[in-house]
Amino acid sequence: MRLLFIFLTIINLNADWRFELGHAADPAKDFGCGTEYFNYLTKANSIHNEGPYVPTFNDSSWQEVNVPHDWATTLLHAPQASHSHGYQCIGYAYPENSVGWYRKHVNLDTVDYTQPYQLVFEGIFRDARVWVNGFYVGHSESGYLSQTYTVTDYLRQGDNLICVRVDASLQEGWFYEGAGIYRNVYLRSPSAQRSYSDSGLTAQRSYSDSGLNFKLSNQTATLYGLPIAPLGAENSTLSTLNCTLHGVCLHQDHGGVGIAVTKGLMEYRLRKLMDLGVNAIRTAHHPAAPDLLDLCDSLGLAVIEENRLMGASEQDYQALKQMIERDKHHPSIIMWSIGNEEWALEWNETGERIARTMTQWCHELDPSRPVTVATSSGPNVVWGVDVAGFNYMKQNNLAAFHDSFPDRWAVMTEETTGCGTRGVATYNDAIEHGWKNVLANDWIRGIFYWTGFDYKGEPNPAQWPSVSSLFGVLDLCGFPKDEAYYLQSVWTDEPVLHILPHWNLEGQEGDSVQVWVYSNMDEVELRVNGKRLSRQMMPKNGHLVWNTIYQPGSVEAIGYKNGRIAKREKIYTAGPATQVVFDTVTYSGTTIMDITLLDKKGHFCPTACDSVQVEWNTPVRVLGYHNGNPTAHLQNSKSETHNSKFITHNSITLPAFNGHAQIIYETQSCSVSVLTARLLR
Repeated sequence: MRLLFIFLTIINLNADWRFELGHAADPAKDFGCGTEYFNYLTKANSIHNEGPYVPTFNDSSWQEVNVPHDWATTLLHAPQASHSHGYQCIGYAYPENSVGWYRKHVNLDTVDYTQPYQLVFEGIFRDARVWVNGFYVGHSESGYLSQTYTVTDYLRQGDNLICVRVDASLQEGWFYEGAGIYRNVYLRSPSAQRSYSDSGLTAQRSYSDSGLNFKLSNQTATLYGLPIAPLGAENSTLSTLNCTLHGVCLHQDHGGVGIAVTKGLMEYRLRKLMDLGVNAIRTAHHPAAPDLLDLCDSLGLAVIEENRLMGASEQDYQALKQMIERDKHHPSIIMWSIGNEEWALEWNETGERIARTMTQWCHELDPSRPVTVATSSGPNVVWGVDVAGFNYMKQNNLAAFHDSFPDRWAVMTEETTGCGTRGVATYNDAIEHGWKNVLANDWIRGIFYWTGFDYKGEPNPAQWPSVSSLFGVLDLCGFPKDEAYYLQSVWTDEPVLHILPHWNLEGQEGDSVQVWVYSNMDEVELRVNGKRLSRQMMPKNGHLVWNTIYQPGSVEAIGYKNGRIAKREKIYTAGPATQVVFDTVTYSGTTIMDITLLDKKGHFCPTACDSVQVEWNTPVRVLGYHNGNPTAHLQNSKSETHNSKFITHNSITLPAFNGHAQIIYETQSCSVSVLTARLLR
């Protein structure tokens, strides 16, 4: 048997778009879309019209942007706006903000009409209509599925116009979803074909700006350094999985950029999680970006990829099919999830029937992987899948399920972290209970904490002015909360010694306080202001507690391994912030600058919220900035962050939050000099 490989030519279309807001309720403010005598559904080409989909339309006053793009980050917040979407002024109540138009000119030297040309949008939120050279080529309501249009006959040698109208009036989720063309766009066509003998080789896909490449490998797939056998649904088990899943659920937005997350920023996020020992991701609650799956393939992270909405209609089948057929070649995907917390289905036979139908669809489309569903408490839906997915042990009767199905496996598709605001100690051991539950039940093959990162929207149980969730072990920017160190202590072999709370407890002088330590040492000794309190044995998968009286000064923890000092950690009561230091890391052309405030002695300032100004002396393109504050109503300036051009002497001023802030940018060269980074009083 021989395998046929088709090599593709890819033209990346992410750069140099024009953008302008339209209007969801007033056609006159929406460039007359659909109101012409011969509208785009009346005639095959809009030659009689004057709207943005006409090649001769003048867009010179429109904003220049690059993809990925999320125009919602430039909008105001308001207490009357959607709570679940982070109080951003978008949606049905804000028609003036909820429609966006995009135009891009593409020059083609030649067009080979014997080959199919496909225009691919990996993600548009949402309800997108697409035109090519005035021809209406299609429409997709989904904000998460890729859109592919065969446009061969519409293309021409020379200049070609792509036009997209996006309507984000309707929500699909109960969390921040952004607005715009927020994933890659490209034009592809076959360029070559080659055949190989079938000798155990596997094909893997990797994207680059210049093209799409296939790599052949006969090596065993690994996940986080551990070999895993191919997964199957035989006996409805995960018996072939040779490691426990140390997972987190992950929304796709990031502080300052919204859903317009570049591949480089995705890698930053994944590596931050891997530093904590995370080896698995659940895509909450929709199909993932192809870039994310490519990264998980290369980094060795396992993935549960989740379908957006449960259902048994033809439309539901097509959505599931599109996700699976696009992504089933990714070795990182170990399981398909057909949905999440469908409360109307969890407790009845209808839910079980739908789950069984969708599971059968998954098996037909991809026989190699098992299927799960995440239930909030009802048992019926998990009866219809291969692997039971439970959201929160306190909400589900795990013992009853295991008694009824002793040969079946499960995963904790969600479990609480107990987290709060970064820099504010919660003294909550909920995160420990979740992990201990997995260790106590060998039929539960892993856990996915809710969540890896904070995400915008769903700020429950808080209300306005909070606009973001607090559930992440990392905040909106990736700065760690206390609970992150618990995971690192139980999921990695790195020496961990973390003290909480910080020691800038102004106003609590003379009060009794608890000091907690997360660690993987054998024993830990604590000293407060130089006074030795005690040396305690470290409980496995737990934490240590000391009671003391707060006075400014210092707290030191000394960790022992095999009776010898292995690690020391000391925190201080910091003075006012006087210094700005920063670390930068660059992945795939995206640079992330993490900013930290220190006092005059070089001690971290855990409560400092001073404003910081950063200025570059070489051209940069700023993508976004944030500080991790869940109540921050930062609004990206179009001139600062939504510009397709590199700007010389670019300056950004932003407030820090509890000692940290972050700026995300791109440069034209491999090195960039920061002209100034200073505090503003």
